[in-house]
Formats: sequence, structure tokens, C-alpha cells
Amino acid sequence: MTQRAFARREGVNANTLARWVWLSRRAPLAKPAAAAALRFAEGKLPLAASAWLFEIALPNGCVVRAATAIAAAELLSLTGR
Repeated sequence: MTQRAFARREGVNANTLARWVWLSRRAPLAKPAAAAALRFAEGKLPLAASAWLFEIALPNGCVVRAATAIAAAELLSLTGR
């Protein structure tokens, strides 16, 4: 698949994609020592009976989920609904 076809399929400007590819090829690779220095830690979230209490499906296919009515209202206000 060409870059132009990929960009069209993903909804990205072909020139933008070409620049990203060019920049990624120019960027120096991470040194093994730097990569080995990375540490990841597992995070634990408190268990809840349900992750959310409200689920609202919007006409555009987006789904808004929230644990409280106030949070649901705030999320919906961000969508302009």
C-alpha cells in the first residue's frame, strides 16, 4: 500500500504522513542503555461493583460512561449536547 493510499484510508493528509515518516527516519534510535533504564510499575485501581452507573449512546456513535449523574452531565456538556 502506498503512503498516499494509507493516508487516505486513515483520514490523514498525505503530506503530513510523509513528513512524519521522514522525521521518524531522521530521529536517532534509542540507545540500549537508555531503553534499559526505563522502569514500569503496575498501578492498582480500587475495585468497584460497577465501573460506571450511566451509559449514554450519542447519535454519532460515541458512548459516554460515567459513575455519577454530575460526571455524566459534565461529559455531555463537553460534547455540546
